[in-house]
Amino acid sequence: MTLEIIGQLEKEQEEAVRSAFRGVLAYIGQKDSVYVELTLASPQEIQEVNREIRGIDRVTDILSFPTLLSEKRAVKADEYPQDVDPESGEIMLGELLLCMDRAKEQAEEYGHSLKREVAFLVTHGLLHLYGYDHVEKEDEEEMFPLQEKSFSQRASSALMG
Repeated sequence: MTLEIIGQLEKEQEEAVRSAFRGVLAYIGQKDSVYVELTLASPQEIQEVNREIRGIDRVTDILSFPTLLSEKRAVKADEYPQDVDPESGEIMLGELLLCMDRAKEQAEEYGHSLKREVAFLVTHGLLHLYGYDHVEKEDEEEMFPLQEKSFSQRASSALMG
């Protein structure tokens, strides 16, 4: 399982992000190895992508770009042979674009640590890569409790600090 981080995170934030990554994969029951790319973006970059892709002209915290049409479950390499890297054998699950400036604002707004916020956002983004969404009320009612369960299962007192 690979989470490639493009950009620089502080050590404790990177540990929290990697823990969230492992937590979601464990919660989903992902057995076959997957690859996810996490790119850190400036507010301007993420706003531009948000505008171009979603038609929403504002800064957001995290965007998810799934490679697969996942069905809200673990994925298997034999189901997606065209998305398996021949060298690593990993399934390309997708890409996350994270705005650290927005994450910092939200951490302050919600009164918790930045490492908790980035871990939560990565949890949220990964669930999108697995096909979960929150556009419709019934989708939100399915995704948000799963997000909370997956996140709290991995959260420790160090992460919540």
